Amino acid sequence: MSTLIQGEHYDDLVYTTVEFGYLFDIDEHGFEALFKMITDKGTFYFAAQKKSLITLDFNEELFKMTTESFLDLHEVDR
Repeated sequence: MSTLIQGEHYDDLVYTTVEFGYLFDIDEHGFEALFKMITDKGTFYFAAQKKSLITLDFNEELFKMTTESFLDLHEVDR
């Protein structure tokens, strides 16, 4: 939440939601996640690896494609 700026990314967080494309704790690698935050001002995309958080310049199509590719790579049943 601290990466979002009030007035720029949101006005009110009351109805903010988070949706994960994936969230894994990979042995000997650590956490890895792709997620988006949906606020009253838009949708913002993020990737997390180990202890790093990266803001992504994604759209919904790229979010879905990246999620599918990652899940296929790690042979996750859906």
